[in-house]
Amino acid sequence: MRLVAFSIALTLAASALGRQKPEAVPRDTGSDLLWKKLEARVDEIAARLDGVMGVAILDLTDGRILLYNADRVFPAASSIKIAILLELYRQDQEARAGAKGKARLDDIYTFDPKDLVEDSRIMAGLTAGVTRVSNRATWLNSWLR
Repeated sequence: MRLVAFSIALTLAASALGRQKPEAVPRDTGSDLLWKKLEARVDEIAARLDGVMGVAILDLTDGRILLYNADRVFPAASSIKIAILLELYRQDQEARAGAKGKARLDDIYTFDPKDLVEDSRIMAGLTAGVTRVSNRATWLNSWLR
């Protein structure tokens, strides 16, 4: 009887030792929950939009990317103004820190007709060689269009 009890105990011990620990179920971190909330919000806005929306978001902390309609081509239209304005503000900061040759928001510009582009209604009303504007005024006017 002792031999049978010992055999059973040994079998149970070997079985318990041979078992792998159950793997931990990965839990959503706060970041994961926020990311899922962001994805849901983008989907919700896109569903309500009377048009087509494209989104590209890169999380600089972990490299995750959210792409919505990434394979579609969208006309740049006035969205190019955002990149140009960012560069203008960057150069203004560098100029205020002492860098030479950088644009400033308060720089005065005298209108030159070679800068006129098709459908530029704002610039069409300027007089070449006479009209003077600052970068700040130029950008304010372009954003009001």
